[in-house]
Amino acid sequence: MNKVISCTHNSTGQPFPSTHPHLFKNQPTALAVGGFDHTDFEERRMNFAKHMRDDSVAFIQSADKHLMTNDIPYPFRQNSDFYYMTGFKEPGSCLVIEKRDKNNINYTLFVPPKNDNKERWDGARTGAEKVQEVLKINSAPSKDTFALFTKRYDSIYFDPSLSMYNQKKDMNYKLRELIHNVNQDQQGTKLISHRNIMDHLRKIKSNKEITILEKAAEISSHAFKAAMRISKQGISEGHIEAIMEFEARLRGAQRLGYPPVVASGNRANIIHYVFNDQQLQNQDMLLVDAGCEYHNYSSDITRTWPVSGTFSQPQKIIYSAVLRIQKDCIQGLQNGSFNTMRELQTFAQERTMQEVVNFGGLIGRSIFSNQSLIHEIAQLLCPHSIGHPMGMDIHENKPEFYDALEPGMVITVEPGIYIPSELTEDTRLPDEWKQKNMFGIGVRIEDNVLILPNKTAKVLTHQTPKEIEEIEHVMNTKNSNQDLYGDLA
Repeated sequence: MNKVISCTHNSTGQPFPSTHPHLFKNQPTALAVGGFDHTDFEERRMNFAKHMRDDSVAFIQSADKHLMTNDIPYPFRQNSDFYYMTGFKEPGSCLVIEKRDKNNINYTLFVPPKNDNKERWDGARTGAEKVQEVLKINSAPSKDTFALFTKRYDSIYFDPSLSMYNQKKDMNYKLRELIHNVNQDQQGTKLISHRNIMDHLRKIKSNKEITILEKAAEISSHAFKAAMRISKQGISEGHIEAIMEFEARLRGAQRLGYPPVVASGNRANIIHYVFNDQQLQNQDMLLVDAGCEYHNYSSDITRTWPVSGTFSQPQKIIYSAVLRIQKDCIQGLQNGSFNTMRELQTFAQERTMQEVVNFGGLIGRSIFSNQSLIHEIAQLLCPHSIGHPMGMDIHENKPEFYDALEPGMVITVEPGIYIPSELTEDTRLPDEWKQKNMFGIGVRIEDNVLILPNKTAKVLTHQTPKEIEEIEHVMNTKNSNQDLYGDLA
C-alpha cells in the first residue's frame, strides 16, 4: 500500500503575512494585500446581513475550478462577491449567513478539508482550523450539509448566475441543484438573488480599495507605454497583447483583468474584438482596451494610437474629436455638473452630435440636414454608453442610469467614434469622407474616474498618455526593451 506523503507542512492555500512577507510589507496583521484585515471583512458581512430579511439564510459561493481540457484546469480566479465578503481565495468554499433577526446572526465559512493526497497534487489547502484562527470567522470543512440550512429558513439568498457550467461534483453545482429542489418542494420558501444587496455594498469603494485601484492603474500605465513604444508594421496584435501582460505581471499584477481588445485598422470598429491575430500596418490606428488585475481589483483603460508613431490628418481629426468629448465629460464630473449616470450619458451623446456636425467643416459644407439625422448618425458612430461602474470586476454592478453618482464610486468614461469601412456605401454619410480617408478608423479613449465628495472627481488613470503630443513622444522614444521586443516580430 502506497503511503501518502504530506508535503505541505504549515503552508496555506493563499498568501498570508507569515507565508508571503514580500506581499505584506508593513502589514503584519493583514489578510489580503492592500491592508485589508479581518475587521474589514467582518464589517462587510455585517452590512450584508443588515439588508437580509428576518428568518433567512444567504449562500455566498466561491468560484469553482473550470477545466480547460480533460483534468487540466484554467488558472483559478476567485469569485468577486465571495472574496469581497471573506478575503478567502480557495475554490470549493461557501459563506453561509443565517439571520433569525437583527440580534441573532451567525456566519460560517465552509472550506475544503485538509487532504494530504489532494494537496500533493493540487497545492496546499488552508483548512477549517487555520481559517478560523486567521480569518476570525467560524469555519467548517465543506460537506453536503446545505440541505439542513434550506429547511430552517423562510427565505434563501443566493447567486442564480453561478454554477451554470460546473461539474456535478463541484460545490456550486450541488448547491444550485439543492436550491432548484427547494423551489420544487418547499413552495413557501422565497428564493432571492443576493445581487441587489451585493451591488449596493460594492458600489462605494473604501480608501483601501481606492489605493489598490490606483496601483492597478499605475501598473497598466507602464504596460500601455511599453505597447506604444514597440508598435510597428509587421508585428501582430497578439504581440501587443503579450507585451501588455508581460509588463503588467512584471510589476506585480496577477493577470490582465479581462481578455484585451487589440484591434488594428478597421477591426477597431468591432467594439469587443478579441481575436488579436492580425498584423499591424503602418497606415492603421491601433485600439487597445486592456487593464491589469492587481489583487482582485482591475483597471479598465482604452487608448488608440497610430502604428506609424505619427497621427495622419484624418486620424488626428477623429482622435481629437473623441478626446474633446472625453475631456468635457471628465470636466463635467470634476465640476459637479452631473448627478446621475443618465445625465452624463445624455451629455456625452450631445457632445458626440456636436462633433459629428463639426466634421461638416472639414469638407466645407453642412453634411447633415436635420437634428433627427444628426442624432441617428451619432448613434451609428458610437453605439455604446459612456461608461460603467468598475472595481473588482471591470463591469461591476449594472446600475440604473438614474442612480446618483456618489462619492466612492469608480466609473469609466469612454467615448468613441467608429467609422467602419463597411459604411462607405451608406448614403447618409458624405462621399468626401472617402477622399479624406476617414473610413476604417475606430477611436475610443477610456479612463477610470473616482467620484469624490463635494461633487468633484479624480482620474485614476492619468498616467496613461492620451494627448496627441504625449503619444507621439512615447512612441518615438526608445527604451531598453524595444529592440528585444521588436526582434520577436
